[in-house]
Amino acid sequence: MTCCENDPHFCQTLLDAIPSPIFYKDVHGRYLGCNRAFAEFLDLPRERIIGRTAREVAPPKTATVYQASDRDLLKKNGSLAYESRVADLAGNEHHVLFNKATFPAADGTIAGIVGIVTDISEQKRTEEFLAGQTSFLRTIVESLPYPFYVIDVRDYSIVMANSCLSPDDSWQGRTCYQLTHHSETPCGGAEHVCPLQEVLRTRKPVTTEHIHYTHQGEMRYMEVSGYPVFDKQGEIVQLIEYAKDITELKKAEQERIALEERLRQANKMEAIGTLAGGIAHDFNNILTAILGYADMVRETLTPDSQAGQDIEQVLRAGRRARDLVRHILQFSRQSERDHGPLQVHLFVKEALKLMRAVIPANIEIRQDIDPKCGTVLSDPTEIHQIVMNLCTNAAHAMEQHGGILEVGLSRVTLSAADTARHPGTEPGHYVLLRVADTGTGMDAEIIKRIFDPYFTTKKKGEGTGMGLSVVHGIVKNHGGIVTAQSTPGQGSVFQVYFPRVEIPAPAVQPQEDANVAGDETILLVDDEKVLAEMEQRILERLGYHVESRVSSIEALQAFRANPMKFDLVITDQAMPNMTGVELARELLAIRPDLPIILCTGFSKQINEANARSLGIRAFIMKPLLKSEIAKVIRQVLGENGVLPPGTA
Repeated sequence: MTCCENDPHFCQTLLDAIPSPIFYKDVHGRYLGCNRAFAEFLDLPRERIIGRTAREVAPPKTATVYQASDRDLLKKNGSLAYESRVADLAGNEHHVLFNKATFPAADGTIAGIVGIVTDISEQKRTEEFLAGQTSFLRTIVESLPYPFYVIDVRDYSIVMANSCLSPDDSWQGRTCYQLTHHSETPCGGAEHVCPLQEVLRTRKPVTTEHIHYTHQGEMRYMEVSGYPVFDKQGEIVQLIEYAKDITELKKAEQERIALEERLRQANKMEAIGTLAGGIAHDFNNILTAILGYADMVRETLTPDSQAGQDIEQVLRAGRRARDLVRHILQFSRQSERDHGPLQVHLFVKEALKLMRAVIPANIEIRQDIDPKCGTVLSDPTEIHQIVMNLCTNAAHAMEQHGGILEVGLSRVTLSAADTARHPGTEPGHYVLLRVADTGTGMDAEIIKRIFDPYFTTKKKGEGTGMGLSVVHGIVKNHGGIVTAQSTPGQGSVFQVYFPRVEIPAPAVQPQEDANVAGDETILLVDDEKVLAEMEQRILERLGYHVESRVSSIEALQAFRANPMKFDLVITDQAMPNMTGVELARELLAIRPDLPIILCTGFSKQINEANARSLGIRAFIMKPLLKSEIAKVIRQVLGENGVLPPGTA
């Protein structure tokens, strides 16, 4: 200060060199001096400032602010900094920062005030602009219909979030995994890729699917996108994330997949139907030969002989195979089966007899069947299917090391609590079929899918995965319940509950063979020579005179040669050159009163109704036993007024 005291000109030059406005005044508020920048700030020459007070050089409102702050400073005797909006004499408003301090006199008293004015108008405009931009950004963020938040990569803490993530600002002081996953540790692993970790690894934006939880604990599927925020050094310091709720999209996708799966299953079922129809004719022809020749062999044996009992089992199995083919055809057409009252224990026992022949000897079958378990509304073939599928499944589980197969049948009562877990079922009386094995068992994941169509744990060539699905479908069609329990290494237990009914099952009537023989002349037509020969032998054993043809063209020629020779025509449907229906039309054109029986293993083109509309007297499905075809023949001839031999 010595230089300034000795050389006021130097002091003024020094002040003028400072770009910020500087002034100093006495304790009465009169300006003692200022620099050029202050004079320019007030837009006044220096001589109009020196010796005057603020009220003389500034607008009244601004002067009031100056004087009030000066009084406060003089009382405190120190320094003071404050911001204020001030206007110059021209009315131009400035946002300024005042830094003022008292300065002492030679005697130590306060001589006056020195001040520096910093015009921060531009800074304030920038701050206001940034505040506006921040507010605008906040509005944009708040307007987003999904959670938006910014994460500090150092500790996963959330530094900014919108109300979709947390409507009550509860995000403050919490991590992203605490808020979105209700977890105390960051997510990770292949199934739950952490966006933050992935962005740090790749240094690129990332999008992944996550499961988030709402404040109420509701699980939602979210598509989470993360974008890195870099500092000047190129380091990632923050992560911007937003999460779109795709729960409904996921549900729609799952429904689409389920619909496609149902469509695939429908296509498979259609393929099964086509395949079943394609093989049914040939398969039924095979069964016709098996049953026909077995039936003729039975007639040569005594019922009590071992061979007689064995051939009876062949016939019984053949009849079941025949019924099964018919059931497959009905199943492939998705048609309803007629259910009637059955003493279910009889058919379970019958199925087990058939199973004993195909189950390996190292598997012991134990039966606990209550003959008084009751009656159910069902179909014998469906009972056979259920028992044989469950037992076959159990046998596969024990085929390596053997074991015990337990089959039980009992009556039970289910309460409302029991049936509540099974929609579509009612509490009441049931017949319980229980099939247990000591095989390899299954884990919980397999149990969940065990009844799904085409799901199988078997190796290629060991099965199709349809068996348990068929069981499930049959049981559901009965209004019943099927359950499975299993533990790996400890075997499995399947329980089937059939609703029990009080309707008495009809007694099984012995087949009557009286009045089924005849001596009429029959024209037999079948393009399968083996079947034609067998059927001719059966009919001749019944007393009929039979002429057989393996060509429908030859049969028509034989009939034309002598139309009145034949009392009845029995013809197959599926034949080359001329089908059975076409042959029937030609024959009826020659002789309209001719009785005709049409046989088929399977046909999409003809059924009983339209066969009768063509004048065909009977429509029968192969294979038929001797007693069955004999009854049909007598019925058809009886319609024509022809009585069996020996009747008056």
